[in-house]
Amino acid sequence: MARINLSISDDLKERMDQLPGVNWSKVAQDTFETHVQINELKGKNMTTEAGLARLRASKQSNGEAEHAEGVAVGKQWAIDVAEHDELKRVAALAEVDYDVGAMDLTEAIEDDGQPSWDDMGDCMESTFGTRDPSTEIVKGFIEGAAEVFAQV
Repeated sequence: MARINLSISDDLKERMDQLPGVNWSKVAQDTFETHVQINELKGKNMTTEAGLARLRASKQSNGEAEHAEGVAVGKQWAIDVAEHDELKRVAALAEVDYDVGAMDLTEAIEDDGQPSWDDMGDCMESTFGTRDPSTEIVKGFIEGAAEVFAQV
């Protein structure tokens, strides 16, 4: 396998060092592969395919960032806000075998019957600062809360 050297800012290196266990070589390889594929497609005058490849890569990157944000918010909520019974219900969502959404999370947090769409919007607004959080943020939130619950 070939090797290359990269230069990055000191600030970026410090932030990377705060994320143990990340395979930075794999992250770079994936990014390089996507960039090469896009440019190869452009070179073949396949701008639509190149654009789609770029958008798919952007979507994946966005989803990963949103998931990570959700994990952080879920952990913070569990530590600062949640009561044990709420945390237990939210953590249980991490074990279900279907795609969990904002309504499921609202039901787990509020536990007072079937919430309305307005109830869900209010709950999501107070939890995430938006009435319509992405699925990745919600999934990350549940994962983060479940990590804290596992330590209780």
